[in-house]
Amino acid sequence: AAATVQAARLRAQPAAAPAFAELLVDELSRVAARAYSEEGIPMYLAGEDLAGGRGAPAGFEPGALNARLAGEFRDYAAELPGLDRERTEYDAAMLVELLALRDFQTGGS
Repeated sequence: AAATVQAARLRAQPAAAPAFAELLVDELSRVAARAYSEEGIPMYLAGEDLAGGRGAPAGFEPGALNARLAGEFRDYAAELPGLDRERTEYDAAMLVELLALRDFQTGGS
């Protein structure tokens, strides 16, 4: 329940606010400390772009969920360089995991 409340607070913060950065650090720390052998790994499956830069097929319209997740990922990724924590090669994967975890905890809303 506390994780869901924290996720809601994180979602409500504007990306540039100092509180946003602090909440993001807290959330990333929580994700990094997970016992995967006991909890599993929340994730999204994403297809590889095999279009070779040609873009999406004609008529493709990304859904609202895709647009929201992409926007949140961009916001979080833009915040990473300024966070008060050591950056690692796992940061992007942890952001995806954090988004998936939050989405699953709130039932996709």
